[in-house]
Amino acid sequence: MIDSKQSTGNLVVYAIMAGGKSVDAGEAALKREIARLRDAPVTPAELAEAKNEILTASIIARETAEGKASTLASSVIVDGDPRAADRQLAAIAQVTAADIQCVARTYLADAQSATIRYLPLDAKPAATRVATIDVAPTVRVADLKAPASVEIVTPAAEGQRVLPPAPRYTDFADPTPARSRPSSPMACGLSP
Repeated sequence: MIDSKQSTGNLVVYAIMAGGKSVDAGEAALKREIARLRDAPVTPAELAEAKNEILTASIIARETAEGKASTLASSVIVDGDPRAADRQLAAIAQVTAADIQCVARTYLADAQSATIRYLPLDAKPAATRVATIDVAPTVRVADLKAPASVEIVTPAAEGQRVLPPAPRYTDFADPTPARSRPSSPMACGLSP
């Protein structure tokens, strides 16, 4: 029987490179971090924290009548078992560091990854094959351009910027409260 709740899933990591840093260096750093996740077992503290976060989120979700109803409905409709959510939490509590490393080694292998580089067009290597996407003739394609009604604002050069005013200091020695108590309940719109 096919479990319709299972999906392929994904793990997305990305980097936005600082000026002067190469895309190659960023990609290498991300791959090193994925390798560390894959090859080194999680610590007992990391595992406990992850389990506690999942359990806490589940408990918080069940604090309201709506949350309890949603959890119960999902368990009955999706799993056909009103106790499914509790069973899933019990199964999560049994997960070990070895279980996590086994899954990481299976799914975080280099052969299981895809790399997408968003670069300016002028940075495209000459030998790169461009994967085209067929566009239906009914779709209009145009370069992005700001509408004429939108003003394009760019920062002034460093030496031309207007500095913010200097902070002003106030003497806070006066202990008088900023608000006083209403003279009567009627002042707050309450009946006497």
